[in-house]
Amino acid sequence: MQLKDYEFKTEFVGRLFREGKAEGKAEALLTVLGARGIEVSEEVRRRIEDATEPDLLDVWLGRAVGAERAEDVFGGQGRA
Repeated sequence: MQLKDYEFKTEFVGRLFREGKAEGKAEALLTVLGARGIEVSEEVRRRIEDATEPDLLDVWLGRAVGAERAEDVFGGQGRA
């Protein structure tokens, strides 16, 4: 029984850590776009804030450095 409790807590803490990491990266991405004077629509903001994969957010953050429009961070991936 103790092992299951430990596994649950570990999984729970891991999920919280990943969510926090994704939120921080989304915030950084929006900060970069804002600092560059790039307008961010509500749809784009929502898509960035709803993203949960830190690796994907890293890709988007890298694209934000050279983006001309906020939509460019998605690299032609479906909807803006």
